[in-house]
Amino acid sequence: MVAADAHAGQVGTEPLSSPGRWSAQEETTVNLKHPLTAAIGALLVVGILGSGIVMASETAPTASSGPCAAAVPTPTPTASPTASPTATPTPTPTPTPTPTPTPTPTPTASPSDGHGHGHGNGDGNGHRVVTFWAKVTPSHPCGRITVQAKVLHAHRDRTFTVTAVAHFFGGNNVSIDLRRSGHSYVAVGRIPVPADQPAGPVTVDITITYDGTSTPLSRTSMIRIPVVETPSPSPSPTPTATP
Repeated sequence: MVAADAHAGQVGTEPLSSPGRWSAQEETTVNLKHPLTAAIGALLVVGILGSGIVMASETAPTASSGPCAAAVPTPTPTASPTASPTATPTPTPTPTPTPTPTPTPTPTASPSDGHGHGHGNGDGNGHRVVTFWAKVTPSHPCGRITVQAKVLHAHRDRTFTVTAVAHFFGGNNVSIDLRRSGHSYVAVGRIPVPADQPAGPVTVDITITYDGTSTPLSRTSMIRIPVVETPSPSPSPTPTATP
């Protein structure tokens, strides 16, 4: 074996770069001068390469090639907690107060005076309330304004008089005393209208004196100019020719 190593050392022209392996370049530089030398060199190369393969297989075991390789447990994922939605509280409706209806007063029937007229409102002592009323009519120049006045719900045996003043154009004021109709509390009068009174409103001031107390009232009469229609002339008869 020593002789073979010594003889093998003379085969290459360059020393071996590694004690355990041959490089490709070193393999190509072997001078195969003798068949025996070549065979010995081949055996040495195979032996050296086989030792290297065995050593590599022993020093570099893989984790998955051995039968006792421990299995790496896969971690179980932890479930993330899901947030529960918060329930929105439903607002409680505020009850609307029911309005209390206002009681309607029951009307009290008024006693009749026997003539179909009610007595109306009283003064709290069962007496009727006295009211005053008046009106005037329209007219025209040279005509008359009719004035009427009355006391409603008057008491008997009370004094009653009525006067009226019409204010015509140009400061012409005409006054009259109204005539009372019997024992009633109604008075009527007529005021003459001047001929030169233009068309338009005329104010009439009326004073009703009842039981010693005077009550003034004011009314307006309208003066209108009448339209005079001119009659159309009648057509003359056509003379008939005498044969």
